[in-house]
Amino acid sequence: MPVGVCDACAQRPHVAVVVAHRAMRELIVELLDGDLGSWAVATVVSVADLARTASSCPNLAIVDTADFAACCRELPADFAPGQIVVIGPD
Repeated sequence: MPVGVCDACAQRPHVAVVVAHRAMRELIVELLDGDLGSWAVATVVSVADLARTASSCPNLAIVDTADFAACCRELPADFAPGQIVVIGPD
């Protein structure tokens, strides 16, 4: 653990980025990674891959509008709707 960082701050939230569009996915990952390593990011190209990532219990999921319903079915039942960020074309 880095010097001067408490145990609570040392735990990085796990974020599943479920965005099919490569450029958007890479931009989101770049933004999260640029936040001084505050996030543990898992990139998920398709909803089918989400079940494998969801088993690692992400704290947050960033999903495409078009895949929102399918992603909700793949996430654990106790995954709160407030832990999902939906991005769209607008």
